[in-house]
Amino acid sequence: MMKRIGDDRNLLAFDYGLASVGYATDAPGLPEDGAVPAIDTQPSLQLEALFSSPSPDDILQAASIPDVSDRRVLEPASYAAALDDARRLMLELANSEAGERRAAFADALAVLEGADTDRAVLDTARRALLRG
Repeated sequence: MMKRIGDDRNLLAFDYGLASVGYATDAPGLPEDGAVPAIDTQPSLQLEALFSSPSPDDILQAASIPDVSDRRVLEPASYAAALDDARRLMLELANSEAGERRAAFADALAVLEGADTDRAVLDTARRALLRG
């Protein structure tokens, strides 16, 4: 038969098995009106610091933005020429290498071709909008 918890008075005694227990005699109580005094910290400043700190997404996005030292490469004609040069270079490297390196250069070539396809679609859409 199981023993009920209420039957063992020592089970719920907090000083059972301890070497000594100290009791506070003059513990401060709550104010009589029930209002707790304000804490000296400013929670709004702490929340502002918490919410203004960069998130992991912000850190990753900042790390992935390339540092473009020559802004002329972003002009449409220069960008297209740089994309063609990079595609040509990746094709040469993919044909000259073997094994895993060849696969890596082939994957890079696929990314560059995808970027070229995306650029062609955007150019077509831009021209259609200008006609409309």
